[in-house]
Amino acid sequence: MHMARHEVTSDFQKSEHSPAVLGKVLLVHRNLDDGKQVFGCLQKAGLDVIFAESSRRAIDILSTQSSQIDVLLLDVGTAVSEGYNLAETVRCSPEYRVISIATLSAQAGHTAKLYAAAGCVPLYDYTYPLDQHALATGLHDAIADTHRKRQFEEHVAGASASFDILESCRFKVRTPRDVERAVYMAAACFPQPARAIHGLEELLLNAVEHGNLEIGHQLKLELLNSGQWVAEVERRLDSEEFRHRMVDFAVIKRDGGTSAVITDEGPGFDWKTVMNAKSPSAQGRGISRARLMSFDKLAYNEAGNRVVVFMNDTGALDW
Repeated sequence: MHMARHEVTSDFQKSEHSPAVLGKVLLVHRNLDDGKQVFGCLQKAGLDVIFAESSRRAIDILSTQSSQIDVLLLDVGTAVSEGYNLAETVRCSPEYRVISIATLSAQAGHTAKLYAAAGCVPLYDYTYPLDQHALATGLHDAIADTHRKRQFEEHVAGASASFDILESCRFKVRTPRDVERAVYMAAACFPQPARAIHGLEELLLNAVEHGNLEIGHQLKLELLNSGQWVAEVERRLDSEEFRHRMVDFAVIKRDGGTSAVITDEGPGFDWKTVMNAKSPSAQGRGISRARLMSFDKLAYNEAGNRVVVFMNDTGALDW
C-alpha cells in the first residue's frame, strides 16, 4: 500500500542518541514494519538514513540529494520490478551512477538472479534475518566505494582542460579496479564524457571478465547465485592461466570524433548473434546499452575479441 510522505517520515525519526554520521543511505522499502527494523539497524551503525516507500519517491529524493547520498539500499522482496527498474536507472544515469547499490532479500543469490540481466549486480547483497555487524561493515565499504568514485570524477573534471590537447592515450588493463581507473580518465577525452563513461565501463568489464578470464554468461549467473562471483574473479586473476593476460585499451581523437579500441586476449565470442538480436538478452544487454546510449558507432572484429567505438564531435552520426 502506498504511504504518504508525512506518514513515512513521522514513523522514521532519528534518535537523539544516534552516533556520529558516517554516510547517508537511501533505504527503499515498501514494508513499513520491516523497514523500521532496517532503519534502526542502520542508525545504530552510525549512518544517516532517508526512507522512501517506493521507487518513484526514491527518484524524487535522488533528483535533489544525489550528491549527498552514498548508498542506495533496496529491499527486493517487495515490488520486484520497481526495484529492478530503479537499480537500472541508477546504474545508467550519469548523475547517479557513482552511488553504490546494496540489496536486501529473503535468500542468498535471489538478488543476483533478478538483477544480473540488467547489469545491475550489486557488490553488497544482504539477506534476512539481518546481521547488524555484517550490514554495517558492508555499507561502510560501499560508502568508501562511492567516495572513491566521486574523487575520480573530481580529478577528471579538474584535468579536463589538459585532455582537450591530448590526441591519443593507451592503457593496459587487467582487473576490474583497473577498469574503473582507466574509464574515468579515458572518458574525459570524449566530447561527451558522461555519455561515454558507462559504455566504456561495460565494454572493458566484458573484455576482462568474459574475454581474458573466460567466464561465460551462464557461469557468471551461477557464480552470482552462489555468492562466489568475486572470489572466482580473484582466483582467475591470480591463476597461472590468466594472470598475464591484459586488455589493450586505446583512445584516439581523429576524423571528427573520438574512437576507442578495446582488445582482449581471450578467444572471442559470437557477437553477431548479440548485435542482430531484435531485443537484447541478458548476455548482450551491456553491449546494447553501449551501442545505443554511449556511442555513434560500435563494431567488433571477426573473432569478437576487439571492439571499436566512435563518438562524433557534433552529435549523432549517420553511418
